[in-house]
Amino acid sequence: MSDIWHAWYSAEAEAVEMMGIECSMPIYLDAEGNHVKVTFVTREKELDYNCQWEDLQYRGEVYKWSNEN
Repeated sequence: MSDIWHAWYSAEAEAVEMMGIECSMPIYLDAEGNHVKVTFVTREKELDYNCQWEDLQYRGEVYKWSNEN
């Protein structure tokens, strides 16, 4: 498996993206290989910036999908 990332999801942030802000996000999988819907990923489990999204939820550890896995 590749590097571990920490996944975060916010429907509010996703809605802004749908309003015309383009963002390319790789596919992230959990340890069982299930797709995890994310809006942000971080190296650390704690967010170290002032997040504006009130509905932000931690989704757990994920791995970036690669066709080489």
